[in-house]
Amino acid sequence: MDELDRAVVNLLQDGLEVCERPFAAPAAVLGIEEADLVERLRRLRENGTLTRFGPMYDAERLGGAVTLAAMQVPAERVDAVAAEVNAFQEVAHNYEREHALNMWFVLATESPDEIPEVVDAITARTGCRVYDMPKLEEYYIGLRLRAGEGDASQGSESCTPKHRAHPCSGAAIAPHVSSQRQWIPASAEAEGESTRAEAAGELPYKRESMGLDRTPMVSGVTGAAPVRSPTSEGLDTTDRTIVAATQAGLPLVSRPYHEVATGLGIEPSDLMRRLRRMLDTGSVRRIAAVPNHYALGYRANGMSVWDVADAHVTEAGRAVGALPFVSHCYRRPRHPPLWPYNLFAMVHGRSREQVEAHVAAVASVLGARQRAHDVLYSRRILKKTGLRLRRDASNAN
Repeated sequence: MDELDRAVVNLLQDGLEVCERPFAAPAAVLGIEEADLVERLRRLRENGTLTRFGPMYDAERLGGAVTLAAMQVPAERVDAVAAEVNAFQEVAHNYEREHALNMWFVLATESPDEIPEVVDAITARTGCRVYDMPKLEEYYIGLRLRAGEGDASQGSESCTPKHRAHPCSGAAIAPHVSSQRQWIPASAEAEGESTRAEAAGELPYKRESMGLDRTPMVSGVTGAAPVRSPTSEGLDTTDRTIVAATQAGLPLVSRPYHEVATGLGIEPSDLMRRLRRMLDTGSVRRIAAVPNHYALGYRANGMSVWDVADAHVTEAGRAVGALPFVSHCYRRPRHPPLWPYNLFAMVHGRSREQVEAHVAAVASVLGARQRAHDVLYSRRILKKTGLRLRRDASNAN
């Protein structure tokens, strides 16, 4: 990647506006032509620097469910079992990790009732027990990976909760974007920032989660019910059609929403209105570039896991989730004796040494509240997609 490619990757992780020509304002911020930006995005997606570009749907906000699952797979069967697991449409991400529980995958289903059904089906198909680890509390989710100079060797890695101009606001930022620029999220959530602030080009940092203020906290012991979205959005047939058409990404053309609408036989204004509503309700977290962290040089992907007394896990999770290098932080159930951990904090680094330094910082924050911990490094990505709704509308609300 050249300097401009890196600026494109950094800027377009923040989010894209739903409007007639959504690439025009970011191109102006970068100091290039709209067509040049679109062509660079196409190339970055084709060469694997970006895994996708489009809406990031929140399955729970759409009335569905998400869980993290793990299996203990004999080393000689990993490839065969991965193929069986990945054949399930509900499996979004699948990683091989360094642990006795060596296969970790995310399940996203269209209804909460489907999670146990899919778990049972995977167990039956593979002959391996599936350890279901649903989210009990959410403390933070919001990954941005910085493309540094030298393509994959320099630069600081994750977002810092600061203020910056929104890329679609047209606010002036130096061409090619300063290497010192600060990160922001995409659009405001329904209960979040005012449209006046957005119009002014300044948005306070908003985390990409439902937010601790609005997510019910589950106190008590292992086995508590998973957190579900406090409000889920019912999809009509047209909504489902839009989600199905865009869940793999948007066409990289100057008017992507028009192209999708034309293919679906609906008015572009209707499609954009519906996508804006989904952004406002949180059903779409943001519409943005998703980089391949390996391509950006983040080759150490560490899932740090911690055994924290249940009485202290909420305050501990909030403190860990506030650390600038933590991209995901949740409370999940234990599965003793194999799995004693209930606090998960994901960190990325360009080396294991960098990740270990981050883990040491987490340990310092937790202090005596943590009784044991481990770090599960990823060996390889076995599958990585987003939410996949069935393309038929038979189950539409």
